[in-house]
Amino acid sequence: MIIDFSASIYDKILPFPSDPEVSVKNKDYIKVCGFYVTSISMSVHTGTHVDTPLHCINGKPSTENIDLSYYVGRAYCIDTPTKKMKL
Repeated sequence: MIIDFSASIYDKILPFPSDPEVSVKNKDYIKVCGFYVTSISMSVHTGTHVDTPLHCINGKPSTENIDLSYYVGRAYCIDTPTKKMKL
């Protein structure tokens, strides 16, 4: 079974410091062309992402040159409470 642990991306999600603001806009073009259209503007560091060797080392592999099997395997999901616990 494959479980996707990716975080959702939504309008105004907090970006990495100094990255541009995230914008997700839905346009209703149903009457014009029969579709809804979504435009997304964000840094590639928004939400769940993969930093490849090229991110830090010039001339190293980028995302399209890395075998996706490196990102598939066993994982643990840990539930961390969002409220402070009283001891």
